[in-house]
Amino acid sequence: MNVPNNAESTPREPRRLGIAVDPDAPKHAQEATAAYIAEYDELLAHAAAHPGEDWVAYRGGQRIAIGTDHRELIRRCKAMFPDGEFDVLFIDPILQYPDDTVV
Repeated sequence: MNVPNNAESTPREPRRLGIAVDPDAPKHAQEATAAYIAEYDELLAHAAAHPGEDWVAYRGGQRIAIGTDHRELIRRCKAMFPDGEFDVLFIDPILQYPDDTVV
């Protein structure tokens, strides 16, 4: 098999997820989504190693918790941050396949 000499120097295209940062969302939600996208591979690995831990909470761009129960994680976040400036997101493995569709 012939491999071009420049194969190692070709930049890899970053992973494209099936989500994007909403420019109209509050700043904390924009930061949370950006952090989620940046940490996606790490979050998937965590969810695979800890079955059931499918929810992640952010305060802005800082991850603050990972949990098994969406409602419980929201309750914990409300207790820590009564201003409501936190976001709880599902660690969704399907996001790594943005071009796949189900008919």
